[in-house]
Amino acid sequence: MKILIVGLGSIGQRHLRILKKVYKKKISIYTLSNSKNKRVIKDNFISFKVKSLLDYYKIKKIDISRINSEGINIAFICNPPHLHMRTALKLINQNCNLFIEKPLSTEKEIKEIKKIISISKKKKLVVVCGYQFRFHPGVTYIKKIIDKNKMGKVLSGYFHYGEYTGAVKKFEKFENSIYVKKKKGGGALLAFSHHLHLAMYFFGKLKPKYSLLENTNNFKIDVEDV
Repeated sequence: MKILIVGLGSIGQRHLRILKKVYKKKISIYTLSNSKNKRVIKDNFISFKVKSLLDYYKIKKIDISRINSEGINIAFICNPPHLHMRTALKLINQNCNLFIEKPLSTEKEIKEIKKIISISKKKKLVVVCGYQFRFHPGVTYIKKIIDKNKMGKVLSGYFHYGEYTGAVKKFEKFENSIYVKKKKGGGALLAFSHHLHLAMYFFGKLKPKYSLLENTNNFKIDVEDV
């Protein structure tokens, strides 16, 4: 099995380690030839520089135009959000099944999303967006309680997702994070949308009544932080 990982930041490297642990020698992992990252980022966010991530993880580089001819049919898209759809369209046209990290894209790419869905149905390819919290044991337990109506009808719910990126990603400066840059698809709505996904997972399609996005100016960023 041959797998492509686009983007070798903290998330891409985590997928890489998990795939190697699960499939061991049954897979060959590739990354794109334009990848320049040389920093290893562990699950505990301890990081250090190496001469080559390819040598460290024993993976290969490949040009995106050669995906189909090389026989790669699975791709993990973990590059910055504003590049997700552009990358996904190139790969799905080469018959790749896709795992796209959240957020799926930016708010201005609805046409591209619909195109991805259309192509995937036509070619019978799998496209998944990476909202991994739904697989947490606690979440699946709550889902069963709701579905089986064990505690009666749900009248209301409170979903909260909060994170200070500067406390987690200590290997980079807060102001350099893609999560706080508008052009790269950052901001609370897109980058930290796990709670919205879980609300839909528990109760189905939501009908918005009211929403508030605010930049509190507590940080020097150009996106909403609440």
